[in-house]
Amino acid sequence: MLTNIGHVTETLKTLIEGVLVANGLDSADFTVTGAPPDAAGPGERIVSVYMFHVLESPDLKNLPPTAGSGSVPIRHEPMGLILQYLVTVVTPEDEDLTHGMAVEQQRLIGFIARGVHDHPIISDKTRSPADDLVQVLHQDLQGIGTVLRVNLRPATMEETVNFWAAQDKNVPRLSLFVEVRVILLEAQPPEVAPGIVLSVGQFVFTSADPQLIASRSTTWFLPPPNRAPRSVQASPARVALFDSDGSAALGDLDASQLENNRLTLDGTGLGPGKRILVLRSPNETIRIVLDHQVPQVIPALNVQWQLTATSSSVSLRVFQVVADVEGVERTVTPGFYTARVIVLDERAGGVARPRSSNEIPLMIVPQIVSVVPTATIDLYTLTLVTASIAPDAEVVFSVGGRALTANNTAASGALLAPGEYRALFGGTDPDFTPASMIEFKLPPSDPAVPASAPPVPSDDNPLTIRLVIDGVTATPEWLTEQAPVGP
Repeated sequence: MLTNIGHVTETLKTLIEGVLVANGLDSADFTVTGAPPDAAGPGERIVSVYMFHVLESPDLKNLPPTAGSGSVPIRHEPMGLILQYLVTVVTPEDEDLTHGMAVEQQRLIGFIARGVHDHPIISDKTRSPADDLVQVLHQDLQGIGTVLRVNLRPATMEETVNFWAAQDKNVPRLSLFVEVRVILLEAQPPEVAPGIVLSVGQFVFTSADPQLIASRSTTWFLPPPNRAPRSVQASPARVALFDSDGSAALGDLDASQLENNRLTLDGTGLGPGKRILVLRSPNETIRIVLDHQVPQVIPALNVQWQLTATSSSVSLRVFQVVADVEGVERTVTPGFYTARVIVLDERAGGVARPRSSNEIPLMIVPQIVSVVPTATIDLYTLTLVTASIAPDAEVVFSVGGRALTANNTAASGALLAPGEYRALFGGTDPDFTPASMIEFKLPPSDPAVPASAPPVPSDDNPLTIRLVIDGVTATPEWLTEQAPVGP
């Protein structure tokens, strides 16, 4: 629904033009206009479709709101209008109206009256009487359920005479009073509470202990068709997992995507003292030293993490391996985590007194490098930056909105059936190692016809990739290339 009532006038003009052409008139011989009839210039033949009055529809007043409520509920309901038009034909030399000119006006008015009578309802389905390819409804009113109800208003003779009377000089013209009813004026949006929490934070504290306020990250991705980088902000953070800085897998990412593994924790009171970051998942707890008195003693594995901390924030990049406070190599996997910061404060007599912050949530998600066709018929490969798919991981994989079925017993991707996938685990059973690649075949286009051909991915028909590992969703990706097609 729109607030431009001029679109209704344009719709009525299109209908009248079609009616006159369908009755044998040449469209070059007349002009349909929304201007008043007295605006016609000398020698012009015009059909004036002039809106002279607007009032609110009484049957739609004071209805209970259906789309929400607020301090003034009626604001949230659309407004029904009655638009009243005067349709008049003005022929050349109208000031010296002759018998022939009067008959011509009557002929055109008759055509218009019949056309309005034959089109009492105008909707998306209404076509011009002169051309079935032309929609009568204005383009800005199409596709939103607009319905116009048109009728000839039974105006009395006295009303017509009064309308045309001006200083006792004008003789009443032959006219039609047309009424259009429409629910047109758009309602104000309802006052509602948000249904999805996109940002979680704590802002009022009762002590000087360390506090974390929020975790945040930025996810960069390349949507089709032009693959220009775009980004979304996430809080709690949805930070991507990388393997190692400068790896071949990272070299295949766009430069913007190299920021996907950066995690920022905002807080207060995170100092002074030596700080330790604690990442905890359902399966393990990893403690990482944020401050080293001598830079040379930073564990080699942790250099790429770019760990920095101040009294109000912690910033780092997330990689697959890290050295904990004991110097032991630990492996980070995709999943749900919480983060907290422990500050070892030595101000109390030189004794390090640990002060712990609250825990805040974040997610570590797989980073998709690419989804491309292989040289094998109907086969595609998805590649992750890290080996993120453990043999016992819970995996949900869908393409184009259709869930695929796991078949990890297939010896090769060529043996997969349409709609199946398998993770390329290393080693042999039972010595699996996590996989970083998935082979799959697209499901049939029509689920009811298993033999139907799969959809054809392209820039104009990108297929959305959704990979969920242990409850966390990988970065956005689309399939736009088609694999070789079988016979």
